[in-house]
Formats: sequence, structure tokens, C-alpha cells
Amino acid sequence: MLSTMGDSADLSGDQWEVLLKLPFAAYTIVATAGDVANEAQFRCFREEIEHGRASFGDGTTGAALTDAVAENLDMLWSAYRASGRSPEDLAKRGVKVLGKVPEGESVAVRDWLLLVALRVAAASRVVGEPPVSWSEVYALKDLARWLKRPVPDIARP
Repeated sequence: MLSTMGDSADLSGDQWEVLLKLPFAAYTIVATAGDVANEAQFRCFREEIEHGRASFGDGTTGAALTDAVAENLDMLWSAYRASGRSPEDLAKRGVKVLGKVPEGESVAVRDWLLLVALRVAAASRVVGEPPVSWSEVYALKDLARWLKRPVPDIARP
């Protein structure tokens, strides 16, 4: 399954495995930065994966990634949790793998991962609360740095 996704045949099965875990790492980085990861955040994560499928053009790395994660979400979530790797390590490894795909596709995937993390962070907030907690702000800043993307406005002082 891993070696046949998309048109990015230049990626090995191990590299695809890293990419398949990357959305879960982004989720975990912000979900665990708050008080506690909750059902609303994971539901938001699922929705963002589904929405992500329409965000990328056919035949791109992003389309292959979101299709594979959406179709195998529960199995991949279990594999991610069993891997024992830190989400930070996976984020850094994922960016290295994304360096092997066309730059535009790499940027699009990294931007999408940051957007997913932002939406997950805000998923459990109620009216009148700040959109994200301070611990989530720091987690988003770290994630942006690891993804080599600009820090989102919501995570700036």
C-alpha cells in the first residue's frame, strides 16, 4: 500500500510511512499542549483530514497523503501511537521526506499540517475564551519552526 500512493514513486515505503504519521504528529503536538486532548479535538482532526482531500490537486503528494490517511485513519492512528517516536521527531523527519517532493507540494502539505494543528487547538474552545491557550501557542510556534513555515498570526504575541 505505502509504495503505490500518488505519483511520488521516488519515495520509499519507509518515507511514506513517515509521511503517513506526520498528520498525527501535528495533531498530537497541539492536542497534548492543552489541558488534555479531547474528543472534540480528535473529531476536528478527522474532519480536517476529510477536508484536506479536496485541498490538493490530483496526483500530488498532499492528495495521496490525505487520501491514504482518510481511508485508514484508525489503523494509522494505532500505528502512530505504537511507534514510540515523539511527535517532534516525526515532524522533523517528515520535513526531510517532504524535501524529496516538488517544493510547491512540500509547502502545501506543511501549510495544511499547520492549519490542521490550528483548528485542532481551537476545537474545544467556548465563546469568550481565547482561541488557543498559551501552551498551545508555544506548541504551534514549535510546530511552525519544525515545519519550516511562518508562525501563524494566532500564535504571535
